[in-house]
Amino acid sequence: MDIEEMLKSITSKSLAEIKREFLDLFGQAKKDGVEFIKYSATQIQKALGYLAEGKLDTDDVSTLLKKLKKMAQIEANNATIAVLTRIQKIVYRIIDIALDVLVKAIVPIA
Repeated sequence: MDIEEMLKSITSKSLAEIKREFLDLFGQAKKDGVEFIKYSATQIQKALGYLAEGKLDTDDVSTLLKKLKKMAQIEANNATIAVLTRIQKIVYRIIDIALDVLVKAIVPIA
């Protein structure tokens, strides 16, 4: 499922800025030269897509995203300073937004 289509299900105006930040960081992640950052974006999109499609519930998606964040922390520990900074700025943040806001706000279409 397309990430923008999924986010259309979130209608609260108070979430508009968070959605914009998420989409900006998500776009950066998809274009990043580091494979782990691109992989993370793909996994986040899949997890949220499965939630929107009703294939997974919020607990399942939260568990997947928390595991991905642990993987990001391990990857960051082994990364150069430049890559570490991008993982922290991009991957940690989109996972945090997804966990704290999007997982609770996406309404399954099923």
